[in-house]
Amino acid sequence: DADADFNSNSVSKSNILATLHELLQGVLYRNGSVYKYKSKHKYETFYPELHLLQDLSRFMVDYYGITKDLPSYMILSDETIPFVQPCIIDLKIGTKTYEPDAKPSKKKSQMKKYPQQQLFGFRIVGMRKYQYQHTYDQNQCESGGEVDSPHITKMDKLGGRSLITNDNMLLAFKSFFNMNDSNHLTIQRKKRIVIAFLSKLQSLRHLIVDPKNSIALYASSLLLMYEGVEDEPSISDESVVLKMIDFAHVRKQSGVDEGYLHGIDNIIRIFNEIITFIDTGK
Repeated sequence: DADADFNSNSVSKSNILATLHELLQGVLYRNGSVYKYKSKHKYETFYPELHLLQDLSRFMVDYYGITKDLPSYMILSDETIPFVQPCIIDLKIGTKTYEPDAKPSKKKSQMKKYPQQQLFGFRIVGMRKYQYQHTYDQNQCESGGEVDSPHITKMDKLGGRSLITNDNMLLAFKSFFNMNDSNHLTIQRKKRIVIAFLSKLQSLRHLIVDPKNSIALYASSLLLMYEGVEDEPSISDESVVLKMIDFAHVRKQSGVDEGYLHGIDNIIRIFNEIITFIDTGK
């Protein structure tokens, strides 16, 4: 299955990244790097040739080479390291998650998996976030015994496939940003987080529509990440992470990848709807 499995109970940052995507199965973690088993020959050629995609490379995880031992591993950066409580969502982008020359059985199985892929141009593969809830601690007398304690909530691949309407998808992203919090300062912080993501998405969109970056990204994903700690002092574009991952089915083509662009545009639209909701309550 090409989707991630978010059923792990571990909350370590390394394991969070490990559960995000099937391409990180069989990984090792060492000194802040991810060691990915080099299982597909296409990866052997794509990663060493990132210089051909210099414009897009700033949206890709850092690549540190390949281990010499067998089985060999690609060494990738662990993007969760700067975060204390990383909130992460994995989005499979594009109206098609199969290559044009895929077998009919492959095409049928992929389309059956999530028919709305063509409608939205993406699907949620998995989500993992920190959410604060009020609990009572008798040792916290100054606050009347009430404390905010974080707990992890998740959505797995099946939850993502259950989102069939725009309202469903909008609610899922509101949940990702914990929009049920009524605290004004907290909501304004989340608005800045959404705006920071929008800035990165617009930059990525600009590159996707550039003719010199005419590539097709079938079954590729976007990894979005922000800090779940509520008292982070400031938010900027650098406070959030947006990375392209999964390049097993990348092709050069003439013209813009319209399926990928459709997905990016819909995510931008939904994020703008979230900003409107924050500003107007509608």
